[in-house]
Amino acid sequence: MTASNPPIPHAWHRPDITGLRSLAIIPVVLFHAGISAIPGGFVGVDVFYAISGFLITTLLVRDASDARLHLGRFWTRRLRRLLPASAAMVAATLVAGLFVLSPLRWVNLGQEALSALFYVSNFRYAFQQTDYFAADVALPSPLIHTWSLGVEEQFYILWPIVILIVAALARKSKLGLRFHLVWVFLIIGAVSLYLSYILSVKQPNLAFYLLPTRAWEFALAGIAALVFPHLSLSRWLRNLSGFGGAALLFTSLFVINSGTVFPGLAALLPVVGTLLIILAGPRNSSERPSIPARILSLKPFVWIGDVSYSWYLWHWPFIVLIPLALGNNSLAVTIPAAALSLGVAALSFHFLENPIRFHPRLVKSMALTMVVALIAVVPVSAASAVTIWAGQNSGSPVVDGIKLDLNGARFPALVTACDRKTPLPSGTVICESGDLSSPVVMLLVGDSHASHWRAAMAKAAELEHVRLVFLRHAACPVVTIKVVATGGGKATDRGCGGFRHQTLSLIKELKPQSVVLSQSDAYANHIVAPDGTLLPASKQLAIWTASYTTLLDTLSPYVGRVSIILDNPRLPTDPNDCLARFGATLKGCAVPLANTLQNLAPFHNAVATLLEKRGITTLNTTSIVCKNGTCPVYDSGQLVWRDFNHLTRAWTLTQMRLLRPFVHEAIQSQ
Repeated sequence: MTASNPPIPHAWHRPDITGLRSLAIIPVVLFHAGISAIPGGFVGVDVFYAISGFLITTLLVRDASDARLHLGRFWTRRLRRLLPASAAMVAATLVAGLFVLSPLRWVNLGQEALSALFYVSNFRYAFQQTDYFAADVALPSPLIHTWSLGVEEQFYILWPIVILIVAALARKSKLGLRFHLVWVFLIIGAVSLYLSYILSVKQPNLAFYLLPTRAWEFALAGIAALVFPHLSLSRWLRNLSGFGGAALLFTSLFVINSGTVFPGLAALLPVVGTLLIILAGPRNSSERPSIPARILSLKPFVWIGDVSYSWYLWHWPFIVLIPLALGNNSLAVTIPAAALSLGVAALSFHFLENPIRFHPRLVKSMALTMVVALIAVVPVSAASAVTIWAGQNSGSPVVDGIKLDLNGARFPALVTACDRKTPLPSGTVICESGDLSSPVVMLLVGDSHASHWRAAMAKAAELEHVRLVFLRHAACPVVTIKVVATGGGKATDRGCGGFRHQTLSLIKELKPQSVVLSQSDAYANHIVAPDGTLLPASKQLAIWTASYTTLLDTLSPYVGRVSIILDNPRLPTDPNDCLARFGATLKGCAVPLANTLQNLAPFHNAVATLLEKRGITTLNTTSIVCKNGTCPVYDSGQLVWRDFNHLTRAWTLTQMRLLRPFVHEAIQSQ
């Protein structure tokens, strides 16, 4: 080691860093419990990443500098620290889930348990396009929080390999290990931050869940760890660093929200804030701590920091499953559930984590550690497999003497959307159905809520001698507004602009006698300004109404008549979950109409009022689906609902007595 590269001192206890973990876990728990006053509470995960990056880099570089870095020993230490508590949480969630969740959810529960157990759940959620922030997910996963553990465990696997490779190369250089590591971390961080910036807009789920777009957080913390032993700051500067970092961290909790493009560049705020707090701490055991470090070293902060990993593990299953079991997800339930999870976390920390983590025989033996890991993993894996198998065989319950094909309703067989595909002179290929020989053309256009009417509208069109052309794009409103996704990340276009342009071009070319619009009204809290920031509710409603007016005016010169299929009610949960439960009844699973319109009412009512003023023909699906103040789950010999907001194809086909008059009126000239 050269004079310019002095050895990194051996670790000493930093109670302020332990206390800093409390500033990570508390916002996360409050955010998940539904405390809207802390919209950016989820950035606590980034605080954890910065802490881990700093501590792990310090440990690895110390061992590499002394030629004591051993991958097997490092990884088995991580196993003892993380796996026992994680496996216990997954096992407990499996058992609780079998009682609380519908059998229809067991397949997903078992699959999520397996991915969580092997620390790959972040891949599952990324590639399944699971939106961590989706406001309209009717049943949140009790294990989705394990995505962050996957990212961190993947960091633990790859980071020591990077440091070992650099250490081997640095032995041939006079510049020392830390010099080379700084440059390597800078390169990793720059590439990762660039990916985060780009993908957070273009592929938001990949950016949110995967390590390549989070690696810069660990790399920046690694650079801080390399620089820290050589910082010689006055107490005044260390106090400024600590309080400045705290200001950045607390600011991030309130200025970042679920509509923020994240991680992107926004995650710099909590990460830099965390590192400034860490750098304000003492460099050795004899250096007097700064004021922020002394505050974080207070016993309440340190105690919560000690159990923070366990609390993170347990809080989310409690917050999800207890409200589901009680049928009440208000703060009066979620807050006590979060508090109860803290008690379980403390028990886990003292009676499971620490005894295994520090057991003398396990500490001395990598082989024995691996045996304990297998003992933890194998039975939980088996239980996950059994849960999957049970779920796969639970989709045909008998309710009130009727055998129901719930899986068929939820995952209907693919039915071709076109009876004929016809190329137009422009080269556009259109999807046609109904009476294919008719000169009368009707265009059905919309999002996924147009799709569940397509087959029924095609049948009605055939009976009325109308040729139906179908055009749709899931999660895209036909009206020209900019939205964040309702179920797959925070991208603000996802092809919506192209879809609208294609729709208008097709209408201009076809000049149909009628255009029928069918789309969801559940875009409230998803409308954003041109710069991507979420708009206030009042402005969203005004933009929604104005956009509808603009669309109708735009279509008027090219269309004989525009008609609207008004959006259907949206249930609080998937009714098929209710039907799958033991002892379910059709009446017991029906939902009061009053419980279905809360999220839709402002947009729905505004559209209905606008259309009435303009004399637009509408099909009121609420009055069709729900009768006498109740929305049934079984009607006309068919299951009504595919999920909590989509109707089944089989049920819509039973509504010809209402669809035929609607189609007939829709094709009449104004």
